[in-house]
Amino acid sequence: MESSEESSSSTFTKTGEKFLEHFYSLNDVLEKPILLPPAVRQKFVDCYSEEDLKVKKKLVLDSRRLEYNAESTVYRALEKLDEKIIVLHGFSYKSDQWRSFSKEQISPEDGEHDFAVLLPNKTVIVIEVKRPSRLANIQSNLKDAVKQLDRFERFFRDLVSYVDTKMQYTIFKFSAFPELKKNEISVTDLEKIEASPIIWSDDLNDFRETLLRFGASFETDVDVVQYVSKVNALMIGLWLQNSSGFEEEIENPHQLAGLTMSSLNNQLWSQEVYCKAQSRSKNLLPVSKLGYKKILKEHHQIQYISEEQKDVLEIDSESPLSFKKPYLFVNGPAGAGKTLMMQARILKLLQSMGYDQQILLLLPWWDAGDELAKSVRRFNDSLTIKMIDLVSYIQRHKNHADLVNLFQRTLLERNEQLVILFRPNFIIDELIEKGLKLDQLCSMYNHFLTFLRNEKWNVFCDDFQTIVANSSFHGHIVSEKSTPKPIYDVLLSMLLEDSNCGQQPKSLWIGCDLMQVVRYGFWKSDSSSRHTLHKLFQFFKNSNDCIHDLTGNMRNSYNIAKLLQDLVENFFKQSVGDFDKRRKIIPSQNFVHYLEGFTIRLYCVVGKEPNPCECRKTALLRKELKFILGAFDAAGITKKPAFIPVYHHFSAWNEMSGVKGISWFKEIQDEVKSLAALILNKGKIKYDSVFTDQVKYASSMEFPCVVLILDLSCPPIKSEDTSLYLADILARLYTGISRARIYCSIILICSDDDPNVLYQKVFEILQPHANVFYA
Repeated sequence: MESSEESSSSTFTKTGEKFLEHFYSLNDVLEKPILLPPAVRQKFVDCYSEEDLKVKKKLVLDSRRLEYNAESTVYRALEKLDEKIIVLHGFSYKSDQWRSFSKEQISPEDGEHDFAVLLPNKTVIVIEVKRPSRLANIQSNLKDAVKQLDRFERFFRDLVSYVDTKMQYTIFKFSAFPELKKNEISVTDLEKIEASPIIWSDDLNDFRETLLRFGASFETDVDVVQYVSKVNALMIGLWLQNSSGFEEEIENPHQLAGLTMSSLNNQLWSQEVYCKAQSRSKNLLPVSKLGYKKILKEHHQIQYISEEQKDVLEIDSESPLSFKKPYLFVNGPAGAGKTLMMQARILKLLQSMGYDQQILLLLPWWDAGDELAKSVRRFNDSLTIKMIDLVSYIQRHKNHADLVNLFQRTLLERNEQLVILFRPNFIIDELIEKGLKLDQLCSMYNHFLTFLRNEKWNVFCDDFQTIVANSSFHGHIVSEKSTPKPIYDVLLSMLLEDSNCGQQPKSLWIGCDLMQVVRYGFWKSDSSSRHTLHKLFQFFKNSNDCIHDLTGNMRNSYNIAKLLQDLVENFFKQSVGDFDKRRKIIPSQNFVHYLEGFTIRLYCVVGKEPNPCECRKTALLRKELKFILGAFDAAGITKKPAFIPVYHHFSAWNEMSGVKGISWFKEIQDEVKSLAALILNKGKIKYDSVFTDQVKYASSMEFPCVVLILDLSCPPIKSEDTSLYLADILARLYTGISRARIYCSIILICSDDDPNVLYQKVFEILQPHANVFYA
């Protein structure tokens, strides 16, 4: 009969075996090496409460944050090893667990080790990561590391003996200083510390070569596979028991991935992040002290907001409600919280605005308004809401005998507390193609502009960049003398006007990410584009009082935010002409926290399809969707809808445009639907498949995961046009990637015989931020 201690060891082994069995059955989805957890494990809470601001505790927290950064560096180096290894990040054990397979008469201890790496040949590598606050501390850090490493060796030899008394493992023990270069250490200090194997930052550049240099081998020893598998299973079982960080019992890799996604998403959503870009005195502020507890903390589960975000919410008076800054142009990069702060301000108004006030929200697309309306109803289901798509309304009633008066009455009859109007730019040329007359449209448009200026309205306009872009598309119509100013021009003018001069709405909020405007091409040389750029530049030049910048990315994980920052900088490098104007109006893409998500995956599909019956890009998409959908399903994520957008950015020269492109879109849409039906229980997870060059449905708060497809196959282009095309591509990449919170994969396609210059330049920008796979 097994003792209780032997039984617990047997349970760990069975748990690990079950997990590995699941893992290897998914080898078409999950890459080698096996990393547990599948994203860098966060070991501390980034944000500080008031109590934490005591100097001593804050120094401890700073130290833990820096240690986390150092561990992240080692994790990324191990992740790039294309070897059949198992990496256990944050491997720990309890003394009673050690005792369950120890035959020695010693007192086992609790242990925790940064990395345990299991190789396929009776070899284990254990790494203790240190981040000394100053060079003088290296020796004490190394002493601590050696003590931990020796403890692991004793523990692991007992574990191996428990599996098979005759089996002997080779153990490589390393202390790692991933933020220090060897040449930064004096010769005297090196002589004191190099008796123990050390990994410096230089060694991580080619980590495989470093490990081989120390004597490690990645070759599989077929003679001991059975014994190695048992050791691996026991180690994984212990890791799952002690280090997963989840209350649920982890049974398979998909469940672990899904729970990791959910945990990261919740942490980013709650904005529990430490703001590096702000001074010590400007840490995140608890929402409970700002009069927004019910709205942000209880309704949105937002715990903290930044100083910048607080400034756009501040209240001047409560009854009736008015804001300190009633007229605002909120300019910020992806993930800065523009839409979230707008929603908070709307809900605050709905709580306590005057009886003679209403809210008017202008949006480019129906989807975003639908989600906001659902949020408002969850907050207070007694509120009255009306949503109207202006373009669809006009098309639906185009044969009415007196369409203009009908349209005017429809606007004037609005008495709901929240009115949401879609496509306020009217898309004039599209309506003319549907048989509408220009004079009719101009009359209705003028009524709409008068409607906007009613003093009862608190006007909000989100995704202003899309309204600007769509107005720019119709420059040849806008230039007609009989046509009123485009809507973006009118809204900017309203911000500049004195509220006492003429009729003005009660308040006006415009939210905009002008980096997303540039992808529509307003930097080009045509007259409409020049007019748009000039108008925006003059607005920024003359209206500092109403412009408010939200500079920090609070939504995307650290690695995605870093890539977005790099895309913006590279965009500016490609820009030609009017450089200073664009620098003035496009917000900086800053990252303000250290919470890392999954590593970005970059799949390179180069050359013609070798087998016409097997489409590589479709196979890769299937693989990614299996992973994402399977992870959500296995983890039972149902609290928030999980949208999975699939983008396909292609330009006019791209071979995928036209009939061929439409056919492929349909094929991928069918693939997404069939996969969802296969993997998901009906109704369990809400998903969406989006195929549009406009990225118009990218409601960023609802997309934790993104699969982005970028086809750069094209005929030769003139060398002088390369910068223009590349700037366009980088802006589109920025928009697509910015939707992802914690997971992003990019399928980069070039079916040319030789990779063209655009493919090469885009790859050079993406490659440092991603794990690269060649299909």
